[in-house]
Amino acid sequence: QSGAITHSETSWVQTTVTGPGTLSFYWKVWSEMHHDNLRFHIDAAEQTHIFGYIDWQQRSYAIGSGTHTLKWAYTKDGSGSIGSDAGWLDRVVYTISTCPDCPADGIITNATYPAGKTCSCSNATSITLGSNVTVESDAIVTFTAPKVTVQPGFHGANGSTIYIKQ
Repeated sequence: QSGAITHSETSWVQTTVTGPGTLSFYWKVWSEMHHDNLRFHIDAAEQTHIFGYIDWQQRSYAIGSGTHTLKWAYTKDGSGSIGSDAGWLDRVVYTISTCPDCPADGIITNATYPAGKTCSCSNATSITLGSNVTVESDAIVTFTAPKVTVQPGFHGANGSTIYIKQ
């Protein structure tokens, strides 16, 4: 539920994702009709909004390649209140669509190898699995290079299969 706010204020939550992928979420609102609203933005561009009394509904969006900021914001205008005067967000799910690129320098950071995918990364010199690298459950990933280094921050989920070939 949105935070406690008064007139002319906004309560918001945001996160950052790396695409491509698919986002889905449920939301609802109980607010003044046409005045107070719950909005959804991708990279500061409003995608849609709801106001009045709207029960739970699901929304889904395709997210393009690169890093994107997702933001949900409940905003009140300068006067008036009705109902719960709030917005709700639930069951936010982001699913990465493809395997991350294998960088030319062999240094992999901030990457997720998605559940159920088979991915590979090969480099003629070396591969470094750096911080914030995750292999999700049921993913199969092969890293091939003469030298493979695993640094702190690398995480292989239960059920994932990771092959390192040197």
